[in-house]
Amino acid sequence: MTALFLLGMALFVGCEDSTPPIDESEPEFPTLFEYVLTVVDDTTGQPRTEETVTIKRTNKAGDIVHSTTEYVTDTNGVITMNVRSGYYVAEAPFERGGETVSYKFEIANHLLKSTMHLYDPNPDIYPHPSVITVKNAKTGDVWADKAFKLYSVAAGVTTEIGNYTTDANGTWTGELLSGLYRISCQFDDALPEMTATTADFSIKRDMPNTGVINVLPVLFWDDFSWVEASWGEQQLNGELAEIMPWYATVDPPTANSAAQREQQWTSLKNTDHIAIRDSKGYLTPGTFEPEKAARFIFFRTGIIKFGTTKRSGALGTPKIAGLAANSTILFTFDANPLHTVSGGAWTIPDSKNALRLKITLSGAGSFQEGEELTEVILDNPSGLDGGWPVDRWNRLSVTVYGADSDTQIIIGTVNTPDQPARFLVDNFVIKEVL
Repeated sequence: MTALFLLGMALFVGCEDSTPPIDESEPEFPTLFEYVLTVVDDTTGQPRTEETVTIKRTNKAGDIVHSTTEYVTDTNGVITMNVRSGYYVAEAPFERGGETVSYKFEIANHLLKSTMHLYDPNPDIYPHPSVITVKNAKTGDVWADKAFKLYSVAAGVTTEIGNYTTDANGTWTGELLSGLYRISCQFDDALPEMTATTADFSIKRDMPNTGVINVLPVLFWDDFSWVEASWGEQQLNGELAEIMPWYATVDPPTANSAAQREQQWTSLKNTDHIAIRDSKGYLTPGTFEPEKAARFIFFRTGIIKFGTTKRSGALGTPKIAGLAANSTILFTFDANPLHTVSGGAWTIPDSKNALRLKITLSGAGSFQEGEELTEVILDNPSGLDGGWPVDRWNRLSVTVYGADSDTQIIIGTVNTPDQPARFLVDNFVIKEVL
């Protein structure tokens, strides 16, 4: 009995902590590791760009053992360091010139990245008188008796506060707690909410605490609700297969990924469906060299799918009839890199799916005011990165300067035409920027 007890204790002690210890030795030529530190604003959930962060190496007790080194975050809030293993502390102010926030982390061959959340060390807990002004961008006037929605934004999560209406002066006055807020207002209340203009503003102590939104007129919108399940023209078990959305259920993970559940843009034979498709005026450029014939665009219920496991695709927005020369337009759309199910869990095969989109122009215009720029690259991040749900879509946007009635904005992929690049799009909106 005693021997068994001691053996059990030995096994228990041996399994107590299998994590390798942090090496605190001071060799002359230490092994260096590439460590990635991401700095995020704890209030907004957004990366802190161009943020100066002080890094110090300490011992396990927290005593500084190495001189201070300063780094500056990039456009993604990231610092990349080549440093030896050990205990470290990062310091940065929540507000420029304000009190420093500290973050302790460890570096070893199994600990090579972490996230520093910058929080307000002196949170403002009292409400402040706040004024929101709504303006009609087309007329330049304040918008009296105009309905709008107000949201709070914290750690990247948007929460609706309520529906409000401006007074005769185009303003709303109330009390709001310190934080980030978002105004959402539709130019035409008869259109879907996806066409709304949004504007963010902050409430802080010792600030004017005002929010202003210029509501842009809508030139075009499409939620693809006209793509119905009955558009399927392929046979499945002796019957025409209905097309389906990509996601059947998110939890547990189930994708409607069978090829019979989608319909290729160029393969429609139903004359009624062809008439509806063609009436929209979309540009479908050839995306497979050299034939320039296969579009590799597919209908799924209420959405559009790009590409296959072997080919990429491209699609251009319709021309805006009557748009004056040298106009400025804002194009927004939702994109998703199309997660698949593998081993009973969501995954994203990067070799087959597009995490970066290439946006180009047909006709007049530039993506940069005063300069010629007809191609931009947009990130289309995976929902698996950062703990997002897989059905979260990325809201992407581009502004085109010098557009006219022949301008079309083309969504494609950075992959060459004969390589795979699948992704989904929805909710196209084009607004005029005045």
